[in-house]
Amino acid sequence: MNYPSPHQRISLQASFFLHNQLIGSGEIRRLQVVTFPQWNIAYGCKVCGDLWGRMAVDSGGWYFHSCFCPKHSPKTLPDCRPYGFGEPPAAPGGSFLQYLPLEVEYLPFSILLYEFNLWSQDHASN
Repeated sequence: MNYPSPHQRISLQASFFLHNQLIGSGEIRRLQVVTFPQWNIAYGCKVCGDLWGRMAVDSGGWYFHSCFCPKHSPKTLPDCRPYGFGEPPAAPGGSFLQYLPLEVEYLPFSILLYEFNLWSQDHASN
């Protein structure tokens, strides 16, 4: 199979869901990642197992991404370091930006607003 370069940027139409509620849709850009090229992404919590979010792009299959849900933030857990070492993730629980190469400047406005509110609440709790 002939994959594009892993550093190539791709544009996709995407819809973002928090549980089953659509919170925004529009064009996004992200780095091409060989393991899930143009796939839909389901976000499942690595603590409670809740399938809390989806990014649907209407092509390819589904990639299940294990990351923190809105109820579980890396700051609230005693040891949430990836693979047991390194620094905890900077993104708060419930963020669509956890570990994925989405380009923030190309997210739909409603998703930017969601992320802004989420990050603001997370930093206000410090």
